[in-house]
Amino acid sequence: MQPSYDIALLQIATHPYLSSLGLVVNTRLKTLCCEWCQVTVPHDRVKGHFKSDSHKNTPVRLDHKKLEDAMVAMNVTETHPPPPITTLDQQAPLPFKGLKLLQGFACTLCSQTGLSDSYMKDHYSREHHTNITSSLLTQCFVQRYTVGHVGSLRALFRVQPPAENSIQPGMSVVDMVKEQMAVALQTPHLRNQTDQRCISPWLLTTKWREHVKGHDVKELCNLVAFPTKTEYPGLSAAVQQYFAEATEEMDSLQELTLQNLNTADPIKT
Repeated sequence: MQPSYDIALLQIATHPYLSSLGLVVNTRLKTLCCEWCQVTVPHDRVKGHFKSDSHKNTPVRLDHKKLEDAMVAMNVTETHPPPPITTLDQQAPLPFKGLKLLQGFACTLCSQTGLSDSYMKDHYSREHHTNITSSLLTQCFVQRYTVGHVGSLRALFRVQPPAENSIQPGMSVVDMVKEQMAVALQTPHLRNQTDQRCISPWLLTTKWREHVKGHDVKELCNLVAFPTKTEYPGLSAAVQQYFAEATEEMDSLQELTLQNLNTADPIKT
């Protein structure tokens, strides 16, 4: 059996066009996942998903040919696998990347799970004719495929607790990033596959388009451009002189100040 970190690294795959829509592919489920909503998006309901309330302020223009080609290229299946429902005496699956991880409760007598103690108390009373207190409820982590449809896809299912450290022992962060990049680069990025007019999830998060609205873009670019050799000719010498003078003053500093200067995170001292 492979360690969980290997599965975690290989669960998510990307495609240039899907990324422009805020979609990724969960390779375990072979289905699309919305990065914003953290739910699966069925093969035939992509258009409907982007018309839901969660996307009403972020209109998306779909190119159905590019979407279909991307799903074929990424081996996205037309159907979802059934939710992996388990009882407490059965091993729960590892969390599915791309789906929201929720804290909930599991029934000790059947496979039912819930998000609130009041729901679980009602379940025990209704299905098992048992009254139970909140302190006796069994907490667990749960996920669901989606919240937008009626039926089994909405069903909560229990998953294993998330790993505290997804990095393999002996593996550096750089090595982990290289492995993730290797997976991402399996599908070559072609510039003409991405609709440059789409607002990406990164842009929605940073809101840069709102910050720069109404300003001259060329002027903004010039303001943040790296200075040329002919600009600010005395800047380098002035900075070096500043550091030299500050270094000379260190002998007169108090011991507490020196300790703060020598601390990796002075704010926490």
